[in-house]
Amino acid sequence: MAKKEREVAPIEECRPKYTEAEVLRIKNEILRDAPDYILAASPEVRDEWLNYKWHRHLADCNPYRYMKFIGRGGEEMVADLKLVSIKTWIMKRGGSAKDANRAQELRYKYVMMPYQILGPMKNKVNKALGIHRGAQSPLLNKVDVVLEWFGRHHTIEDVRKMFEAQFNYEPGWEELRSIYLKYKDVIDTRKAEYILRNKDFKVATETGRLEVLNTLLTDYHLKYHKFHQDGSANMIMKILEQARKEVKGEQLRLTVEGTIDIKASLHGMENVMHTMRGLSINALVIGLTAAKAGLDPSVLIGQLAHSWYKDYNGFNKNVIGTEEIQLPSVLLKTYDWGELRAKSKEFVEDMIPITEAVEVGHDEEPFIEEKRRNVLDRLRQLKQEKSSEGINGMPTAPVKKKYNVKPKE
Repeated sequence: MAKKEREVAPIEECRPKYTEAEVLRIKNEILRDAPDYILAASPEVRDEWLNYKWHRHLADCNPYRYMKFIGRGGEEMVADLKLVSIKTWIMKRGGSAKDANRAQELRYKYVMMPYQILGPMKNKVNKALGIHRGAQSPLLNKVDVVLEWFGRHHTIEDVRKMFEAQFNYEPGWEELRSIYLKYKDVIDTRKAEYILRNKDFKVATETGRLEVLNTLLTDYHLKYHKFHQDGSANMIMKILEQARKEVKGEQLRLTVEGTIDIKASLHGMENVMHTMRGLSINALVIGLTAAKAGLDPSVLIGQLAHSWYKDYNGFNKNVIGTEEIQLPSVLLKTYDWGELRAKSKEFVEDMIPITEAVEVGHDEEPFIEEKRRNVLDRLRQLKQEKSSEGINGMPTAPVKKKYNVKPKE
């Protein structure tokens, strides 16, 4: 009796239904996530790769790929019909023989064909990429892994050893060399990006290093309580010392000859460089100016924060470039600079301190008393003007006052 041939559904029934707009969107997403060595390849290579990935997407989104069944304990489970031994998989999880046979029939009828046609497409992609080894070569599916290792500054010999250790296969030296030369531009780009990612690693941060040290401390602490080994105690002390260095920094230790440990100096330099990277330009300028002038930096900051330009110098307000800056000169155009110069000279003369006692006669006492009253009046006026300053740190209106000072005879 002839063996009954299994029924295979048409390929169109095994694929999801998409509109033209959805097909274009999915292909654009696939090409957007393509590896850099595919994007840098010729249009023919990109087309072959995109065709393979598109059919792979159709096979993965097969509407018949997953089947629900009742497993052990009445629990509803989902089986992936892509598995080769799907019948055994269902039986081990408490599924019925009927569900297992049905899953196997669905697999042969709807699921196997979309994946079987991917083999020739994958061979076309490998041929376009210049990989001519047999179909069993792991390099066919691991080109991106090899490029990633080259992008981390590994040599060809390093990649050979790593590939053999991870995939149990030793690729040829010439084959790896051809891949390196073919994708040298891509590898150089990945090398540059790898160098720029030096701060993205967990151990590059203080918190990440402390987390690792804390995990090690817990493990060795439990091990010490269980076995009471001296090695565990030594490791605990080393971990605690390293954690102290991470938190407080390296200590400066003088040797017997009076020299400073160079490692501590380098560590201190690294801390200074790390701090300097967090300082703004304003802080650097204020710090240098205050140091040269021998002033407290808070004095300069206070002056900048309350000056006419406080909204434009970055201390009190963030300006996005759309606001008009009004200069003080606009408000001072109506002033008589000759009159201001004369009043300033008069004010400076009135404010000259008396460095030594001066004896005056009785005939000069009225003049001295009148001058004292004028100085007191001027000081009171300055106090009133200070209290009535506007929001811009300037007087609300120019104050004009005549001084009736009797000239000395």
